[in-house]
Amino acid sequence: MAFDFLEVQSKPVELWEIYKDGKDGDIFEITECTNDFYVGKKVRVLEDENFQGKYKALLKADTPEDMHTDTLVTIYGCLGTAKYSKVEQVRQIDLETVFNRLKNYKPVWINKVGEGEQQFSKYADLKDLGIYDFDDLMEAEFFVKGNS
Repeated sequence: MAFDFLEVQSKPVELWEIYKDGKDGDIFEITECTNDFYVGKKVRVLEDENFQGKYKALLKADTPEDMHTDTLVTIYGCLGTAKYSKVEQVRQIDLETVFNRLKNYKPVWINKVGEGEQQFSKYADLKDLGIYDFDDLMEAEFFVKGNS
């Protein structure tokens, strides 16, 4: 019952939040910009270190891992005030995969109606996840993020 990866977006964030909280490899899509040309474009966070210390930069999202310098994103005025949404890949998984991942201490998420997603571990109380009986367990939507 494994599904292909789907892309989901987070709530909108600003550029300074990407530089503050963005992790290496995170992808963000421009969702609001005064110049419509940039809406829908994606950028990837590069977190690196050189002799001056650690730094973060934005690259074009489709940049190969071994190319950095030629694909830096130039932050024009409108990109500095634009709104970005983090793009994550998620894949729905079946109940057997959930149990195997939990057994191996790997993260699993559940989609809770009205509350959004919630990460849980093998030590989670099923009642806290809104699962009270087998019917709830069989109807729950479980998923993983990224390439895991």
